[in-house]
Amino acid sequence: KPGTKPFYPTQDADFRPIEPFRDSMVLWIEKCPRCGYVDNDISNINSTLLSTIDSKDYLCFQKTVNSNIKNSDIAKKFVLYSLAKKHVGEYEDAFKTLLCAIWIFDDIRAPDYARLYRRRACNIFYEHFDIKKVNVREALQYVDVLRRCCMFEKAIMVCDALPIEPNPIYESLKKMQGKLAESRDDNKYFIESGLHSEE
Repeated sequence: KPGTKPFYPTQDADFRPIEPFRDSMVLWIEKCPRCGYVDNDISNINSTLLSTIDSKDYLCFQKTVNSNIKNSDIAKKFVLYSLAKKHVGEYEDAFKTLLCAIWIFDDIRAPDYARLYRRRACNIFYEHFDIKKVNVREALQYVDVLRRCCMFEKAIMVCDALPIEPNPIYESLKKMQGKLAESRDDNKYFIESGLHSEE
């Protein structure tokens, strides 16, 4: 799952995999060409997820996604998988899967799509996560997503709500994200940027 790998100084501040690993994302998800079912492995059908593809909301959303997202088939798969996960109440997977789509939109330089789906990821997190109960890595991912789609006030509020982190790397990233949000900076930064900001 995204967000479970070790991090590297040259990694983006949202903890996305570095490029050699990100190149394998095409293998992380599959879509049935006949019915549109999406999963990590469509040979092992999840009956709960399968039931969502016949829902009116899913079919309508699938049509919209297929019509609007024309520059990345793999991003479409992640977007649809996120919706399916959200429908069955698996919100952590829905959030993290949408992050995968966002990373692809960033890579192919589709900023409008990246901003749109960052906002949708923020909505999933805000509606279904308790910031006091998530781990610091998930919280910092959320902050980065908020900041990158210009939701600066919320990013600042989350940073202020997080306790002092005993891991100095995470604490440095938290401080960096807070400062960037205060300066209304929505640009991409690397983990090492947070480390250098403490020097």
